[in-house]
Amino acid sequence: EFLLASALVPEIAAVLWDEAKAIAEEMPANTAELVDKFKQDGCFEMSYGSISTFFGGLEGLIGPPDPKMLPRMVYEHCNSDDSRQPIV
Repeated sequence: EFLLASALVPEIAAVLWDEAKAIAEEMPANTAELVDKFKQDGCFEMSYGSISTFFGGLEGLIGPPDPKMLPRMVYEHCNSDDSRQPIV
């Protein structure tokens, strides 16, 4: 109720409208431009694995999970090289 009674709603709406128009103006003209937007140099191409890869699951690709789960979680979240980087 407070928000609706204040003059803030029209200001928020104006900002949102301006940003929506800016996004619409940046839209690619065609599908090819849209695809090019997400291409990366040096990227890889996905492919299907073999049936043995499928049945091997994640354990076949990256190995079994560490049975000492809590110490591993602490390491991953607190001590690994990227643990101090902010998540955005």
